[in-house]
Amino acid sequence: MKKTVIIILDDMAASLVATKTWFEKNYSVYTFASSKDMFEALAKIPPPNLFILDYFMTEKNGHVVARDIKADKRYCDVPIVFLSVSYNEKGLLNIHDIDYAAYIIKPLDSYKVEIIKKIIEERENGGMT
Repeated sequence: MKKTVIIILDDMAASLVATKTWFEKNYSVYTFASSKDMFEALAKIPPPNLFILDYFMTEKNGHVVARDIKADKRYCDVPIVFLSVSYNEKGLLNIHDIDYAAYIIKPLDSYKVEIIKKIIEERENGGMT
């Protein structure tokens, strides 16, 4: 059975490692500190089942990266989960044009990880497009 592939993009190394730790036991996890590296690697790795994007990044914020993902027909149906250090209403208003699965406040905990796992399960069972 093929393992579910999760792509994690976060420009903060500690956050990247912390997020990966929650998922690496049960999923194939690929981590990236820049969107440029992520997009270059996508052609070389198995197709992702989920993108987890930090919302506030210095190079490109998660909203811009998500738009780039959704514009690519290979990944437009892959769910996106935004992670953020704060609940930013302005940020949430800005992403109304993106079909995203969840906006979750860091740090992750077991409850928040379960939300993400349910998103993965729904997609694998055909419940999310």
